[in-house]
Amino acid sequence: MMMKIIRKINNNYALARKRDGEVVVVAGRGIGFGTIPRYVTDESQIEKIYSGVDRNYIEQMGEMPENILKLSEKIVAYAKKNLTKKFSKNFVFTLADHIEFTIERIAQNMIFDFKGYYDFKYLYPREVEISKYAMKMIEEELKIKLPESELGGFVMNIVNSELKPSGNDEDVNFSPLISQITVIIEKYFNLEINRDSFNYSRFATHMIYLLRRLKDGKKTSDDNRRIYEKLLEEYPDTYRCVDEIARFLEQNIQSKLDENEMLYLILHVNRLCS
Repeated sequence: MMMKIIRKINNNYALARKRDGEVVVVAGRGIGFGTIPRYVTDESQIEKIYSGVDRNYIEQMGEMPENILKLSEKIVAYAKKNLTKKFSKNFVFTLADHIEFTIERIAQNMIFDFKGYYDFKYLYPREVEISKYAMKMIEEELKIKLPESELGGFVMNIVNSELKPSGNDEDVNFSPLISQITVIIEKYFNLEINRDSFNYSRFATHMIYLLRRLKDGKKTSDDNRRIYEKLLEEYPDTYRCVDEIARFLEQNIQSKLDENEMLYLILHVNRLCS
């Protein structure tokens, strides 16, 4: 197997072109070093190959801590070994992003009370076990203590990365709603959002998660009132923008957002615009 390294992402990740012309992400110790472009003929230099990765995640990889990427790879490998499911090609990178954002939130003392965890034990028992393993790995390797309530977020990251047998037609149908939500944000903050950026791709993914839950009528009884009030105080403009989005969704999909869903939107709108 001969590949041509065409671009460095970081020291241990690079873009490569296979003989058939497909561009893939390759991982290997020091693969990003050396002259580029160059050919790699020694297969032992390449530890993993990721095909079909969203280009927005490729851009983000250069900024993401490598220890978090490596940790995510281990967790994903464990999940694939223990779950008889097929996963999104972006799973490693969406999980790494979730880990990084979780650490950022905890550093700011934004700890969620996620009572939905108890429902997950019955709905997704195997994903719960994988998530417990993930949290243990994160605590050991990153020397950080994760509250038990964070487990729900990891369960949802795994569930949302599982490919559904019916394909993604439903997600495509959400595109007009997400586009209109984006316009609301742009008009409110008087800015132009780059639809080709990683930040927007991540935001759109989180909007799909939210719209799926609203469509399925899934609600949680989580008590995050303290965090909700804190965010209202810290980000009043973001709250007012999210309130406009909530009214738009109520009018268009006849679904009223509760405080937890408003909190979710405030976090991700603020992250998109920061």
